[in-house]
Amino acid sequence: MSYGKVSKEVMTDPSLSHGAKSLYSLLCCYMDQSRICYPGIKRLGEDLSVNSSTIKRWMSELISKNLIERTQKSHMKTTVTVIR
Repeated sequence: MSYGKVSKEVMTDPSLSHGAKSLYSLLCCYMDQSRICYPGIKRLGEDLSVNSSTIKRWMSELISKNLIERTQKSHMKTTVTVIR
């Protein structure tokens, strides 16, 4: 079982959708001590029982609020997510 620590400011932000908050919470469960995580869109969709386009929409919402940053490793297919 894994746990994540989520800030109250994120969870009570009225400008974030419930879905984006759920995704943020899930990403916090995946992050390591450096606040980095590696789950793919497909894995996140399976965990939250939604399709990939929904995950991408929620990701965009979190990125626009500067709550996460996603970067593609040039030498790998892995996308790195940094939780702020």
